Amino acid sequence: ILFAMADCTGHGVPGAFMSIIGTYGLNNLVNESNLTNPGEILNEMNTLFKNSFDQSEGSEIFDGMDICLCLYNPLTKELNYAGANLPLHILRKNSKPQPTAHIVHTNNQFSLYQVKPTKQPIGYIFENSNYVTHGIQLMEGDILYLFTDGFADQFGGLYRKKFRYQELRKLLCEIATKPLSEQHTILHDTFKTWKSDNIQVDDMSFMGVKIS
Repeated sequence: ILFAMADCTGHGVPGAFMSIIGTYGLNNLVNESNLTNPGEILNEMNTLFKNSFDQSEGSEIFDGMDICLCLYNPLTKELNYAGANLPLHILRKNSKPQPTAHIVHTNNQFSLYQVKPTKQPIGYIFENSNYVTHGIQLMEGDILYLFTDGFADQFGGLYRKKFRYQELRKLLCEIATKPLSEQHTILHDTFKTWKSDNIQVDDMSFMGVKIS
C-alpha cells in the first residue's frame, strides 16, 4: 500500500501547477513505471519537476513540493518511508521497542517518534541530494501521523502566537488511547478554538493511520 501527504509551497497558479505535476508524476511513476521504493519515486519526481520547468539562468523556480511518501506491507507490517521536508511521526507505547531513535515527545504511556526527511523539497534544488528510504518495522497498535505545517503555524490563542509543533506533539500523545475518529474531532475542535476569529494562514492536511 502506497500513501502520501504532500504540500506545495507555491500559491495561486504556480502552486496549482506544482500540484498538477506532482499528481501526474506520482500516478505515472507508480502505475506506468511500476516503481514502489519511496526514495526512488521521489528522485524520479525531482527529475520530472526539473524537466517541466525552464531553469535557465535568471528564470529559476523557487516553488516546490514537500512530501511524505510511505510503502506499507500489511502482511509483514514493514514500512518504507522517504520524505522531502515532511517527516513521518510514529506513536507507540513506551513498553514496546523503539521504532527509531528520535523521540519528539513522551508521556507516561506513549512516545511520539519522528523519522526525519531529506532536507530538500521536490522541484527547488539546493544540493540535488538523493532521497533516502527508511525501513521501519511497525507493530500492532502503532499510529502513523502525516501532517503539513498548517496546524502548527496557525496564529491564535490569547496572545495570537503560533500553535507550535511542541504543543501539537504533546496533544497527539495525550489523545493516543482514543479512536482515530475521536482524535479527528479533537484535532478539528482544537484548531478551530485556537484559530478563533484569526485568519487561517495556510491550508492544512492531517492523516492518521493505525496499524492493526
